[in-house]
Amino acid sequence: MDLAPGTHRPRREISKMAFTFKLRGKTFTSTSIAEASALYGRLRDESGEGNSTFPKPALRGPQGPLGKFSYNGRVWADARDGGQVLIYDNRLEA
Repeated sequence: MDLAPGTHRPRREISKMAFTFKLRGKTFTSTSIAEASALYGRLRDESGEGNSTFPKPALRGPQGPLGKFSYNGRVWADARDGGQVLIYDNRLEA
């Protein structure tokens, strides 16, 4: 069975609704931004690294690029004015 990276789901099941990010040469796939944020947080915590060394990868959705993770697992998109717009806040899931 062809499993999607970072999941236990067949690739064909989630290809239409996949959210992906690459971290240290591996691609991780989830079915929601919340699931992607939780996975990023787990990988961050398992690494034991801090904010200055742990990567903050870009998150892609079914339609293309969405934004980037911050160290705390939130997802931010670039704003037209050059700032950042919060598009997912993992504090609201807790």
